Amino acid sequence: MSTGAQSFTGHEGGATALLQLLESCKRQVRISSLCLTHAIYSEALTVQALSDFARRSRYSRVEILVSDTTAMYRRPHRLLPLIQRLGSHIQLRCLQDEHGPEVHEYVVGDDQQVLFVADPDLWRGTYELESRQRARKLNEAFSQRWAQAVEDPNLRQLQL
Repeated sequence: MSTGAQSFTGHEGGATALLQLLESCKRQVRISSLCLTHAIYSEALTVQALSDFARRSRYSRVEILVSDTTAMYRRPHRLLPLIQRLGSHIQLRCLQDEHGPEVHEYVVGDDQQVLFVADPDLWRGTYELESRQRARKLNEAFSQRWAQAVEDPNLRQLQL
């Protein structure tokens, strides 16, 4: 099993790396995103992979932390109905303004896999299959922000 980092550039490369991560995870996926970019997170293959992961086990859990959900409501986002249907396995929270936006996008899987987007504009980053130390640091930051984030009120309204 290779532990080296695989580089990617662009939405297609990022989506491919994300699919690899989702297919190999067993228990937990944590996504920290600026705005859940449509070109990645609203693609049918990504939504299906998240759905498959969430249903894989009763212990599967997806936590999504987003800085700005405005774009998700301006145009249809395929991830929203999935979050509503699988609310016990997939949770979405929004960062409050005082915490500032995320600078980088990243996904941590099973406390060891890391997809890190250093340049969100070009979607340039790396995917590491085994990077426990980096995953631990990102999980610590995620946990702190998750505890202070709030459920998206727009998502709550849609569930009524």
